[in-house]
Amino acid sequence: MGQIDLAQDADTVLNELSHGGGDAAQRVFDRSFGLEQLGDDGRATLLALSMFAPDASRAALAEVAGFGDDLKHLNEAVMRLASLYLMKTAAEGPRLTIAGLTREFTKARLAKDEDADRFS
Repeated sequence: MGQIDLAQDADTVLNELSHGGGDAAQRVFDRSFGLEQLGDDGRATLLALSMFAPDASRAALAEVAGFGDDLKHLNEAVMRLASLYLMKTAAEGPRLTIAGLTREFTKARLAKDEDADRFS
């Protein structure tokens, strides 16, 4: 679990998650989405990636996430997302994708985001 890897204290992370309300998977996602290590670029990339089904090219994702043609920013955000197991490279090649459940959680988050119109 990426959160445990980053926190380096499994007991603390698991204890915090076990005392939260609602669905455990939703709490894990919400906690991951709010991690400082994810950064604004990581959050923007995840929100943008949720709009692509089933996957996206790096160039298209960079554009939608607001990086234009700056693939360096995108690649740094992708590394953060991958370290938290929030996204992966598609089996067909260098395209990027997220699991269905993560996509649904991200879409729900996007619906509540005050900057959501920037991803339209």
